[in-house]
Amino acid sequence: MTRSTPLPDPAALGPLVADRARAAAEGLEFATFLVGVRARGLGKHVSEPALLAWKGAVKRAAGGLLADAWSERRAAFVRPEALFVWDADREALEVTLRPLHLYGRYVKRARGVSQTRATWPCPACRERRPRGCAACDGTGLAYPRSIEGLLAGPCAAAFLGDAAATTLHGMGREDVDVLCLGAGRPFVFEVQAPRRRSADLATLAAEVEAGAAGALALPEGLRLVPDEVVARVKGWPAPKVYRAVARVEGPLDPARVAALPDRLGGVTLAQRTPQRVARRRTDLVRARRVRALEVLSIADAPDGPRVELRVEAEAGTYIKELVSGDGGRTTPSVADALGVPCTCVELDVLEVGARDEDVLGAAPTPASQAGDEGD
Repeated sequence: MTRSTPLPDPAALGPLVADRARAAAEGLEFATFLVGVRARGLGKHVSEPALLAWKGAVKRAAGGLLADAWSERRAAFVRPEALFVWDADREALEVTLRPLHLYGRYVKRARGVSQTRATWPCPACRERRPRGCAACDGTGLAYPRSIEGLLAGPCAAAFLGDAAATTLHGMGREDVDVLCLGAGRPFVFEVQAPRRRSADLATLAAEVEAGAAGALALPEGLRLVPDEVVARVKGWPAPKVYRAVARVEGPLDPARVAALPDRLGGVTLAQRTPQRVARRRTDLVRARRVRALEVLSIADAPDGPRVELRVEAEAGTYIKELVSGDGGRTTPSVADALGVPCTCVELDVLEVGARDEDVLGAAPTPASQAGDEGD
Protein backbone atom coordinates (compact mmCIF):
# COMPACT_ATOMS: atom_id res chain seq x y z
CA MET A 1 0.00 0.00 0.00
CA THR A 2 1.34 3.43 -0.86
CA ARG A 3 0.92 6.60 1.11
CA SER A 4 0.47 10.04 -0.33
CA THR A 5 3.68 12.13 -0.41
CA PRO A 6 3.83 15.60 -1.91
CA LEU A 7 5.78 15.58 -5.15
CA PRO A 8 7.89 18.57 -6.21
CA ASP A 9 5.97 20.86 -8.50
CA PRO A 10 7.02 20.07 -12.12
CA ALA A 11 6.60 23.74 -13.01
CA ALA A 12 9.29 24.62 -10.45
CA LEU A 13 11.48 21.52 -10.86
CA GLY A 14 11.53 21.64 -14.67
CA PRO A 15 13.51 24.92 -14.84
CA LEU A 16 15.97 23.62 -12.24
CA VAL A 17 16.61 20.45 -14.26
CA ALA A 18 16.95 22.49 -17.45
CA ASP A 19 19.46 24.85 -15.81
CA ARG A 20 21.53 21.92 -14.55
CA ALA A 21 21.45 20.34 -18.00
CA ARG A 22 22.57 23.55 -19.71
CA ALA A 23 25.48 23.83 -17.26
CA ALA A 24 26.45 20.18 -17.74
CA ALA A 25 26.32 20.60 -21.53
CA GLU A 26 29.00 23.28 -21.57
CA GLY A 27 31.87 22.02 -23.71
CA LEU A 28 29.90 19.06 -25.09
CA GLU A 29 29.11 18.51 -28.75
CA PHE A 30 25.84 16.72 -29.48
CA ALA A 31 22.94 17.10 -31.86
CA THR A 32 20.21 15.12 -30.07
CA PHE A 33 19.24 14.86 -26.41
CA LEU A 34 16.68 13.42 -24.03
CA VAL A 35 15.66 14.23 -20.47
CA GLY A 36 14.91 11.41 -18.05
CA VAL A 37 13.82 11.24 -14.40
CA ARG A 38 14.74 8.58 -11.83
CA ALA A 39 12.88 8.39 -8.51
CA ARG A 40 13.37 4.94 -6.96
CA GLY A 41 13.07 6.09 -3.35
CA LEU A 42 10.26 8.50 -4.03
CA GLY A 43 8.45 5.85 -6.00
CA LYS A 44 7.99 3.72 -2.90
CA HIS A 45 5.65 6.26 -1.38
CA VAL A 46 3.31 7.18 -4.23
CA SER A 47 1.14 5.21 -6.57
CA GLU A 48 2.68 4.15 -9.86
CA PRO A 49 0.22 6.14 -12.00
CA ALA A 50 0.89 9.28 -9.96
CA LEU A 51 4.67 8.77 -10.19
CA LEU A 52 4.57 8.20 -13.95
CA ALA A 53 2.42 11.29 -14.50
CA TRP A 54 4.77 13.39 -12.35
CA LYS A 55 7.91 12.15 -14.11
CA GLY A 56 6.32 12.84 -17.49
CA ALA A 57 5.44 16.40 -16.44
CA VAL A 58 8.99 17.08 -15.21
CA LYS A 59 10.50 15.72 -18.45
CA ARG A 60 8.16 17.79 -20.59
CA ALA A 61 8.84 20.94 -18.60
CA ALA A 62 12.65 20.54 -18.69
CA GLY A 63 12.73 19.21 -22.24
CA GLY A 64 10.64 22.08 -23.56
CA LEU A 65 12.94 24.67 -21.98
CA LEU A 66 16.01 22.94 -23.39
CA ALA A 67 14.47 22.71 -26.85
CA ASP A 68 13.89 26.47 -26.77
CA ALA A 69 17.42 27.15 -25.53
CA TRP A 70 19.12 24.71 -27.94
CA SER A 71 17.70 25.67 -31.30
CA GLU A 72 20.48 23.77 -33.08
CA ARG A 73 19.64 20.55 -31.20
CA ARG A 74 16.57 18.37 -31.12
CA ALA A 75 15.01 15.95 -28.67
CA ALA A 76 15.29 12.29 -29.64
CA PHE A 77 13.50 9.43 -27.92
CA VAL A 78 15.69 6.80 -29.60
CA ARG A 79 19.48 6.80 -29.26
CA PRO A 80 20.02 10.38 -28.12
CA GLU A 81 23.63 11.51 -28.21
CA ALA A 82 23.26 13.07 -24.75
CA LEU A 83 20.97 11.76 -22.00
CA PHE A 84 20.28 13.99 -18.98
CA VAL A 85 18.74 12.07 -16.06
CA TRP A 86 17.46 13.87 -12.97
CA ASP A 87 17.86 11.70 -9.87
CA ALA A 88 15.05 12.94 -7.65
CA ASP A 89 16.32 11.07 -4.59
CA ARG A 90 19.75 12.72 -4.71
CA GLU A 91 18.58 15.92 -6.39
CA ALA A 92 21.44 15.54 -8.86
CA LEU A 93 21.77 15.41 -12.63
CA GLU A 94 23.59 12.58 -14.43
CA VAL A 95 24.84 12.90 -18.00
CA THR A 96 25.41 9.93 -20.30
CA LEU A 97 27.05 10.48 -23.67
CA ARG A 98 26.34 7.94 -26.39
CA PRO A 99 29.48 6.22 -27.72
CA LEU A 100 30.58 6.96 -31.26
CA HIS A 101 31.86 4.40 -33.73
CA LEU A 102 34.50 4.61 -36.43
CA TYR A 103 34.66 2.11 -39.29
CA GLY A 104 37.79 1.27 -41.23
CA ARG A 105 40.15 -1.48 -42.34
CA TYR A 106 43.53 -2.07 -40.77
CA VAL A 107 46.61 -3.54 -42.40
CA LYS A 108 48.99 -5.02 -39.82
CA ARG A 109 52.55 -4.97 -41.12
CA ALA A 110 54.47 -6.06 -38.03
CA ARG A 111 54.45 -9.30 -36.07
CA GLY A 112 54.30 -9.17 -32.31
CA VAL A 113 51.35 -6.74 -32.35
CA SER A 114 48.10 -8.02 -30.84
CA GLN A 115 44.70 -6.97 -32.14
CA THR A 116 43.32 -5.88 -28.75
CA ARG A 117 45.16 -4.87 -25.59
CA ALA A 118 46.89 -7.94 -24.16
CA THR A 119 47.78 -8.28 -20.48
CA TRP A 120 50.13 -11.26 -20.79
CA PRO A 121 53.20 -10.55 -18.63
CA CYS A 122 56.63 -10.09 -20.19
CA PRO A 123 58.51 -13.41 -19.86
CA ALA A 124 61.78 -11.58 -19.17
CA CYS A 125 60.52 -9.75 -16.08
CA ARG A 126 57.34 -11.54 -15.03
CA GLU A 127 58.80 -12.52 -11.65
CA ARG A 128 59.99 -9.00 -10.82
CA ARG A 129 58.09 -6.50 -8.71
CA PRO A 130 57.51 -4.04 -10.14
CA ARG A 131 57.60 -5.47 -13.65
CA GLY A 132 59.37 -3.69 -16.49
CA CYS A 133 62.55 -4.20 -18.49
CA ALA A 134 64.23 -3.24 -21.76
CA ALA A 135 62.61 -6.16 -23.56
CA CYS A 136 59.09 -4.86 -22.87
CA ASP A 137 59.97 -1.17 -22.97
CA GLY A 138 59.23 -0.91 -19.27
CA THR A 139 55.57 -1.95 -19.62
CA GLY A 140 55.80 -5.40 -18.02
CA LEU A 141 53.78 -6.79 -20.94
CA ALA A 142 54.72 -9.49 -23.42
CA TYR A 143 53.12 -7.50 -26.24
CA PRO A 144 53.05 -3.80 -25.38
CA ARG A 145 51.63 -2.76 -28.77
CA SER A 146 48.18 -3.55 -30.10
CA ILE A 147 46.01 -2.32 -32.95
CA GLU A 148 43.49 -1.21 -30.32
CA GLY A 149 46.13 0.71 -28.42
CA LEU A 150 47.55 2.39 -31.53
CA LEU A 151 44.05 3.68 -32.34
CA ALA A 152 43.11 4.61 -28.77
CA GLY A 153 45.31 7.63 -28.12
CA PRO A 154 44.67 9.61 -31.31
CA CYS A 155 40.94 8.75 -31.41
CA ALA A 156 40.35 9.62 -27.76
CA ALA A 157 42.18 12.91 -28.23
CA ALA A 158 40.22 13.79 -31.37
CA PHE A 159 36.84 13.21 -29.71
CA LEU A 160 37.80 14.24 -26.16
CA GLY A 161 37.15 10.77 -24.79
CA ASP A 162 39.05 8.48 -22.42
CA ALA A 163 41.70 6.38 -24.17
CA ALA A 164 41.16 3.59 -21.64
CA ALA A 165 37.43 3.51 -22.47
CA THR A 166 37.85 2.53 -26.10
CA THR A 167 37.20 -0.82 -27.77
CA LEU A 168 38.17 -2.37 -31.08
CA HIS A 169 35.58 -4.67 -32.66
CA GLY A 170 37.20 -6.67 -35.46
CA MET A 171 35.79 -8.89 -38.19
CA GLY A 172 37.57 -11.84 -36.60
CA ARG A 173 41.12 -11.58 -35.37
CA GLU A 174 44.60 -12.71 -36.29
CA ASP A 175 47.13 -14.08 -33.81
CA VAL A 176 49.80 -11.78 -32.49
CA ASP A 177 52.44 -13.35 -34.78
CA VAL A 178 50.27 -13.11 -37.92
CA LEU A 179 50.30 -10.27 -40.44
CA CYS A 180 47.11 -8.92 -41.97
CA LEU A 181 47.78 -7.61 -45.47
CA GLY A 182 45.88 -6.84 -48.67
CA ALA A 183 42.96 -4.44 -48.25
CA GLY A 184 42.97 -5.05 -44.50
CA ARG A 185 40.55 -6.34 -41.89
CA PRO A 186 37.27 -4.45 -41.33
CA PHE A 187 36.80 -3.11 -37.81
CA VAL A 188 34.74 -0.69 -35.74
CA PHE A 189 36.48 1.40 -33.11
CA GLU A 190 34.27 2.52 -30.24
CA VAL A 191 34.93 5.68 -28.21
CA GLN A 192 32.98 5.91 -24.97
CA ALA A 193 31.64 9.20 -23.60
CA PRO A 194 32.98 11.47 -26.37
CA ARG A 195 32.76 15.15 -25.48
CA ARG A 196 33.24 15.96 -29.15
CA ARG A 197 31.48 14.18 -32.00
CA SER A 198 33.17 15.64 -35.07
CA ALA A 199 36.77 15.59 -36.25
CA ASP A 200 38.90 15.71 -39.38
CA LEU A 201 38.92 11.98 -40.03
CA ALA A 202 41.58 12.12 -42.75
CA THR A 203 43.94 13.88 -40.35
CA LEU A 204 43.03 11.44 -37.58
CA ALA A 205 43.83 8.41 -39.77
CA ALA A 206 47.16 9.98 -40.70
CA GLU A 207 47.97 10.55 -37.01
CA VAL A 208 47.20 6.92 -36.18
CA GLU A 209 49.49 5.70 -38.97
CA ALA A 210 52.28 8.08 -37.95
CA GLY A 211 52.10 6.89 -34.35
CA ALA A 212 52.23 3.27 -35.46
CA ALA A 213 55.62 3.81 -37.16
CA GLY A 214 54.88 1.41 -40.01
CA ALA A 215 53.16 -1.31 -37.97
CA LEU A 216 49.64 -0.25 -38.96
CA ALA A 217 48.00 1.25 -42.04
CA LEU A 218 44.43 2.43 -42.58
CA PRO A 219 44.11 2.22 -46.38
CA GLU A 220 40.45 3.28 -46.43
CA GLY A 221 40.76 5.88 -43.68
CA LEU A 222 38.05 6.19 -41.04
CA ARG A 223 34.35 7.01 -41.18
CA LEU A 224 31.65 7.53 -38.57
CA VAL A 225 28.99 4.80 -38.56
CA PRO A 226 25.91 3.97 -36.47
CA ASP A 227 26.37 1.56 -33.59
CA GLU A 228 24.51 -1.31 -35.29
CA VAL A 229 27.53 -1.75 -37.56
CA VAL A 230 29.34 -3.34 -34.60
CA ALA A 231 27.03 -6.38 -34.77
CA ARG A 232 27.49 -6.60 -38.53
CA VAL A 233 31.26 -6.55 -38.32
CA LYS A 234 31.47 -9.05 -35.47
CA GLY A 235 28.94 -11.41 -37.05
CA TRP A 236 30.01 -11.24 -40.70
CA PRO A 237 30.99 -14.70 -42.04
CA ALA A 238 33.87 -13.49 -44.20
CA PRO A 239 35.97 -16.10 -46.01
CA LYS A 240 39.70 -15.42 -45.90
CA VAL A 241 42.79 -16.06 -47.97
CA TYR A 242 46.03 -16.92 -46.23
CA ARG A 243 49.68 -17.47 -46.97
CA ALA A 244 51.01 -20.23 -44.71
CA VAL A 245 54.54 -21.65 -44.47
CA ALA A 246 54.73 -25.22 -43.18
CA ARG A 247 57.94 -26.61 -41.73
CA VAL A 248 58.11 -30.30 -42.61
CA GLU A 249 59.72 -32.40 -39.89
CA GLY A 250 60.78 -35.37 -41.98
CA PRO A 251 61.48 -36.51 -45.53
CA LEU A 252 59.38 -34.69 -48.09
CA ASP A 253 57.65 -36.74 -50.78
CA PRO A 254 57.25 -34.55 -53.91
CA ALA A 255 54.29 -36.62 -55.09
CA ARG A 256 52.43 -35.99 -51.85
CA VAL A 257 53.19 -32.27 -52.08
CA ALA A 258 51.83 -32.19 -55.63
CA ALA A 259 48.66 -33.91 -54.45
CA LEU A 260 47.94 -31.39 -51.66
CA PRO A 261 45.55 -29.19 -53.70
CA ASP A 262 43.39 -32.19 -54.58
CA ARG A 263 43.62 -33.75 -51.11
CA LEU A 264 42.62 -30.63 -49.18
CA GLY A 265 41.03 -28.19 -51.62
CA GLY A 266 37.24 -28.31 -51.26
CA VAL A 267 37.24 -30.56 -48.18
CA THR A 268 35.32 -29.90 -44.97
CA LEU A 269 37.52 -30.10 -41.90
CA ALA A 270 36.51 -31.36 -38.49
CA GLN A 271 38.26 -28.94 -36.15
CA ARG A 272 38.13 -29.45 -32.42
CA THR A 273 38.97 -26.32 -30.44
CA PRO A 274 42.78 -26.02 -30.67
CA GLN A 275 44.85 -26.83 -27.63
CA ARG A 276 46.46 -23.36 -27.76
CA VAL A 277 43.11 -21.60 -27.17
CA ALA A 278 41.27 -24.30 -25.21
CA ARG A 279 41.55 -22.32 -21.95
CA ARG A 280 39.39 -19.48 -23.26
CA ARG A 281 37.07 -21.07 -25.82
CA THR A 282 34.36 -23.70 -25.68
CA ASP A 283 35.63 -27.19 -26.43
CA LEU A 284 33.65 -28.35 -29.46
CA VAL A 285 34.16 -29.68 -32.96
CA ARG A 286 33.54 -27.21 -35.80
CA ALA A 287 33.00 -28.05 -39.47
CA ARG A 288 35.00 -25.64 -41.62
CA ARG A 289 35.49 -25.79 -45.38
CA VAL A 290 38.79 -25.27 -47.19
CA ARG A 291 37.68 -23.67 -50.44
CA ALA A 292 41.01 -23.99 -52.22
CA LEU A 293 44.65 -24.79 -51.50
CA GLU A 294 47.66 -24.07 -53.68
CA VAL A 295 51.35 -24.91 -53.27
CA LEU A 296 53.34 -21.74 -53.93
CA SER A 297 56.89 -22.93 -53.32
CA ILE A 298 59.16 -25.52 -51.71
CA ALA A 299 62.44 -24.54 -50.07
CA ASP A 300 65.14 -26.16 -47.97
CA ALA A 301 66.00 -24.89 -44.50
CA PRO A 302 68.42 -26.11 -41.79
CA ASP A 303 65.58 -27.36 -39.59
CA GLY A 304 63.55 -28.97 -42.35
CA PRO A 305 61.96 -28.25 -45.72
CA ARG A 306 59.47 -25.41 -46.07
CA VAL A 307 56.25 -25.66 -48.06
CA GLU A 308 54.58 -22.34 -48.82
CA LEU A 309 50.81 -22.56 -49.26
CA ARG A 310 47.98 -20.30 -50.33
CA VAL A 311 44.78 -21.28 -48.53
CA GLU A 312 41.28 -19.96 -49.07
CA ALA A 313 38.95 -20.99 -46.25
CA GLU A 314 35.62 -20.05 -44.75
CA ALA A 315 35.30 -17.92 -41.64
CA GLY A 316 36.51 -19.50 -38.44
CA THR A 317 39.02 -21.95 -39.94
CA TYR A 318 42.10 -22.52 -37.79
CA ILE A 319 44.88 -22.41 -40.37
CA LYS A 320 47.77 -23.32 -38.06
CA GLU A 321 45.90 -26.47 -37.09
CA LEU A 322 45.04 -27.20 -40.73
CA VAL A 323 48.81 -27.41 -41.22
CA SER A 324 49.76 -29.37 -38.08
CA GLY A 325 46.65 -31.42 -37.37
CA ASP A 326 46.95 -30.39 -33.70
CA GLY A 327 47.53 -33.93 -32.49
CA GLY A 328 44.52 -35.28 -34.37
CA ARG A 329 42.13 -32.51 -33.30
CA THR A 330 41.93 -31.22 -36.92
CA THR A 331 41.29 -33.71 -39.70
CA PRO A 332 42.31 -33.89 -42.45
CA SER A 333 45.49 -31.77 -42.33
CA VAL A 334 48.60 -30.97 -44.29
CA ALA A 335 50.57 -33.21 -41.93
CA ASP A 336 48.17 -36.08 -42.66
CA ALA A 337 48.42 -35.53 -46.40
CA LEU A 338 52.24 -35.40 -46.38
CA GLY A 339 52.58 -38.28 -43.93
CA VAL A 340 55.06 -36.38 -41.71
CA PRO A 341 54.72 -33.92 -38.82
CA CYS A 342 54.32 -30.29 -39.88
CA THR A 343 54.29 -26.96 -38.06
CA CYS A 344 53.00 -23.63 -39.32
CA VAL A 345 55.98 -21.30 -38.84
CA GLU A 346 54.65 -18.27 -40.71
CA LEU A 347 51.13 -17.08 -41.46
CA ASP A 348 49.71 -14.01 -43.18
CA VAL A 349 46.12 -13.00 -43.86
CA LEU A 350 46.08 -11.90 -47.50
CA GLU A 351 42.40 -11.10 -47.92
CA VAL A 352 39.26 -10.75 -45.81
CA GLY A 353 36.31 -11.43 -48.08
CA ALA A 354 33.93 -8.63 -47.15
CA ARG A 355 33.09 -5.51 -49.16
CA ASP A 356 32.58 -2.29 -47.25
CA GLU A 357 29.36 -1.47 -49.09
CA ASP A 358 27.91 -4.85 -48.12
CA VAL A 359 28.96 -4.63 -44.47
CA LEU A 360 27.68 -1.09 -44.03
CA GLY A 361 24.46 -1.57 -45.94
CA ALA A 362 23.26 -5.04 -45.00
CA ALA A 363 21.38 -6.44 -42.05
CA PRO A 364 23.47 -8.08 -39.30
CA THR A 365 24.43 -11.70 -39.77
CA PRO A 366 23.68 -13.91 -36.74
CA ALA A 367 26.89 -14.59 -34.83
CA SER A 368 26.12 -18.32 -34.90
CA GLN A 369 26.82 -18.28 -38.63
CA ALA A 370 30.11 -16.45 -38.35
CA GLY A 371 32.14 -18.76 -36.12
CA ASP A 372 35.48 -18.03 -34.49
CA GLU A 373 38.40 -16.46 -36.24
CA GLY A 374 40.90 -19.13 -37.14
CA ASP A 375 44.60 -18.56 -37.90
